[in-house]
Amino acid sequence: MSKAVEQVWQDFMGSMHQGNDHWQDLVADDIEFNGPVQQVTGKDDFIKLNQGFFQMVTGFDIHRHTCADNTVATEATIKLKSPDGNEIAFDMAEFYKIENGKIQSVKIYYDPREFLQEFSTYCN
Repeated sequence: MSKAVEQVWQDFMGSMHQGNDHWQDLVADDIEFNGPVQQVTGKDDFIKLNQGFFQMVTGFDIHRHTCADNTVATEATIKLKSPDGNEIAFDMAEFYKIENGKIQSVKIYYDPREFLQEFSTYCN
């Protein structure tokens, strides 16, 4: 396990949890984000995507994570509040590829059906 890789991920998650912008310094300029609903390439688009998403998050629990080579994998539950005031929770798996102290890619997996039902206007 690479401490440097895991430390970058821990710093990234810690910054997001604390609500500061340090996480942006840990993202590569050409980051790739792939999820079931949205995909973006580039730091500016990744930041914009996350800033909009953060407004909906009401809880995030990481159940476990593991680090191998340059990848950190997580199992987590996220809670979101919809524009209508409904709260949903879903399980997800995340994979962070980290090189040279920067997050190069993030891939997330979850069942998007409930998310799409509650947040259809966000996804357009």
